Amino acid sequence: MLASALQVQIGLWAECPSMIALEESVLQWMASMIGYPSSSSQGIITSGGSTTLLTAMICARHRYLPVELMHKGVMYITEQSNCSVHKSAKLLGLSKHQIRVISVNDEYVLLSNYYSL
Repeated sequence: MLASALQVQIGLWAECPSMIALEESVLQWMASMIGYPSSSSQGIITSGGSTTLLTAMICARHRYLPVELMHKGVMYITEQSNCSVHKSAKLLGLSKHQIRVISVNDEYVLLSNYYSL
């Protein structure tokens, strides 16, 4: 909400040092509010859920999937996943066969036949 309200590209310190400082202050404040140590907590402020999801997916791919294995990566989602998950997967370059949709029961619990994936 902060990034949207200010309509500023918060990305690099050289571009906008005051906004980066504001973002860091807000993140430290939020961390201390929920009991996280503000000195070691990190994050970014995004303009919304879709951007946050895409950012998280990029970070996960970068952390856990080496570049040479990108074509073998698989993403597991439930049939209840938001449409932004599919859009983010497309932006990441995942094909339809790299996305596995898992069914859930009426209480939204994963069906047991998928636990052995």
